[in-house]
Amino acid sequence: MKSVPEIKARLNKSWASYTFHRAWLNDETCFPYQIKLGKPNDKTLLHQFDEVRTWISDLSSVFAEPALTAKGSAQKQPVRMIKKEFNFDTMGRQSLPVAIEFYDIEAVARFLGKWQQWQQFCNHFKHISTEFPALKEWLKQSPASIQKYAAAWPELINVCHYFLQHPRPDCYIRELNINNVDTKFVERHKAVLKIMLDLLLPQSAIQKKFEQLTEHGFEKRFGLRYEQSRVHFRLLDSNMSSDFSGVSDMEIPIDQFARLDLLCDRIFITENKTNGLAFPETNNAIVIFGLGYGIQILQQVNWLQQCQLYYWGDIDTHGFAIL
Repeated sequence: MKSVPEIKARLNKSWASYTFHRAWLNDETCFPYQIKLGKPNDKTLLHQFDEVRTWISDLSSVFAEPALTAKGSAQKQPVRMIKKEFNFDTMGRQSLPVAIEFYDIEAVARFLGKWQQWQQFCNHFKHISTEFPALKEWLKQSPASIQKYAAAWPELINVCHYFLQHPRPDCYIRELNINNVDTKFVERHKAVLKIMLDLLLPQSAIQKKFEQLTEHGFEKRFGLRYEQSRVHFRLLDSNMSSDFSGVSDMEIPIDQFARLDLLCDRIFITENKTNGLAFPETNNAIVIFGLGYGIQILQQVNWLQQCQLYYWGDIDTHGFAIL
């Protein structure tokens, strides 16, 4: 025998799993929607009659029984309690509730106190799919996204329009000049914007090899600038520093470091910053330091392959992992 709180809990579970949303989005019907109540057996009715009576009273206070028309047929009601007559050995003929029926989605939404939320959901879907028909199928498969970004859809739409008008904009994210969108919005919504832009932009505007959002993957994928990882190094040969006006200690972006032509024989890489700063002078050599696990960025520096590489790290699990 399902109580009113149990009925609400079951509906809330279906609502949270977007059962009704998916049906609506895909033009599928699941209404009238019934929740079976279960019925007491003869023994329960006999020995717990007061509890059964209270159960029926609680249901009746929330769910009305169907009213009849002048012709004797049941009128359509948003929510109704369906009863059925049973013959019991000891209690005789009894009319008991067997199901609660919800006529449509509005009835469910109002019962759960989510009518305003539902209207907002529908309006967002209609607006987004009108603005960008290419997103319609994704929205149908992802009703949770419609709800999750309910407060952000106006800005998300503006960002997508901007990228359609300016594919691969070649500027930093916070340089983007988009109406009614603050400078941090794109940074906070990279995940959903990646999905949307993948569906909206021409293939020529997407660098598909950058799949992950980490390590500035979003920026690389959609043609934005980003802060390059930096390499801190020292020229250990005074003859080499003469080409840099005597400057021997430098920290520059990795793309600039990759373009250097230092003509050195040996590269020392040390995990510890102090070791790098105190490293002694060595002919035709440089020392790179302070990268830690970030050492992987050096794989894009092709000229290192022509040098002898030495790694000096801590003798611990991290040091060996970096090595």
